[in-house]
Amino acid sequence: MQKILTRDFVLNFLAQFAFSFVSFILIPTIPVYLSRFEAKAGEIGFLVGVLSVFSLIPRPFIGRAL
Repeated sequence: MQKILTRDFVLNFLAQFAFSFVSFILIPTIPVYLSRFEAKAGEIGFLVGVLSVFSLIPRPFIGRAL
């Protein structure tokens, strides 16, 4: 039986966990933060969408680096 908790597996898991944690913390808090500055709902939705799309760009590069 092979050992699953190898060094590469743990590093990959920690990198994905950190990235997901940051994303899942930012997505619900950005609308609350922007609403304090009287941003419109459409602007908030656009910015959250841009954040989601642009978070996909570095993933292939990070994946190759790991």
